Parts: sequence; structure tokens; C-alpha cells
Amino acid sequence: MDTSIVRGPVYPQLNQRLRQLVRGEYQAGQKFLTERKIVERFRVSRETANKALASLVSEGLLKFRKGVGTFVRPSLISYDLRTLVSFTEKARAAGKTPSTTVLTLGVLNANEVERAIAERLSLAGPDTLGKMDRMRRMDGKPGIL
Repeated sequence: MDTSIVRGPVYPQLNQRLRQLVRGEYQAGQKFLTERKIVERFRVSRETANKALASLVSEGLLKFRKGVGTFVRPSLISYDLRTLVSFTEKARAAGKTPSTTVLTLGVLNANEVERAIAERLSLAGPDTLGKMDRMRRMDGKPGIL
């Protein structure tokens, strides 16, 4: 892997290179590079290395354990909000077994909010609005997409 940083903003380049490392060379649960090793390998300042690591932690790619180090998190299912894709399809694409449990199912009580929603949706009335609470799971564990 190319470790050189070209002229221009360093942080975005480093962030992209580290993201590629996480996705290409590391397995879930594996200890990631330390701040010091990033400084040595990419020849950047500690502040830049720290900022890049913090960014990857906030994105959910890495997990920081105080006093232990930074580790690669299991891959999360990504969602493109511009397209509608089913939970089941996304879970299966990630190699997970999807399941659903319906917790509650019913008709909403007609309050101001439901009346406004029914009106905006051009429904006959607020009593036509249903409500369903469900638990989606991947491999038996609650899944959030």
C-alpha cells in the first residue's frame, strides 16, 4: 500500500488511507495501528493521526478501549437513504440471518398529529393510520439499519 502523502490537505488523505487499511488489511476484532505507528508510517503529526483515528471511531469503523488500544469493529450494514432496500436483503448481503418479531399492531388514536398526517397523505381519515412496532434481528441480535 502506498503510504506517501501528496501536497495538499493531509488529514483527508490520511483518513482515506486508514479507512482503506481497516477495510482491506484488518479483520473484525483485530488491534489497529497505534497513533505512534500512524505517525511513523505516514509521516504525519500526532494531532493529525489522533484526529483521523477519532474520525474512524465516530464512523463506527474502529472502537477505542481505554488503556488497551483501538480495534476494528465488525462491519456495519450501510444504508443508502436514496434507495429503498429491504432489511432482509441488506442483512443477507452482510452475511447475517434476518428475523422479525411484531411487538404491537393496531390503529392509531386520532389526535392532532395523526389528523395532520392523514390529511397530508390524503387519507380518508386518521382512523386509517396503522401503527406497528417490531424488533428486527440479525443472527438473533437486535439490528439497526
